[in-house]
Amino acid sequence: MKLIKTFSLAFVLTLINVTAVLADPTPPSPTAKGAGVNALNDDPSDGGEPVPIDQNIIFLMIGGLILGTTVLYKNKIKKASV
Repeated sequence: MKLIKTFSLAFVLTLINVTAVLADPTPPSPTAKGAGVNALNDDPSDGGEPVPIDQNIIFLMIGGLILGTTVLYKNKIKKASV
């Protein structure tokens, strides 16, 4: 079991490092295609366009409930079997 945990930790750390190395360090130019009209004077204090942060929040809530229920159920089974 310790070997599996060690391998999974090494895999995740390697994956994080690979994505950091392959990331593009330069941001796209403001005149790039799809950069809107306000790209040249983009001031974060002016409000900008609204961000749909709660577009699919119901799916996140359902996923959180399922994950939490699963974790609690597995911990309850472990404590009962010990």
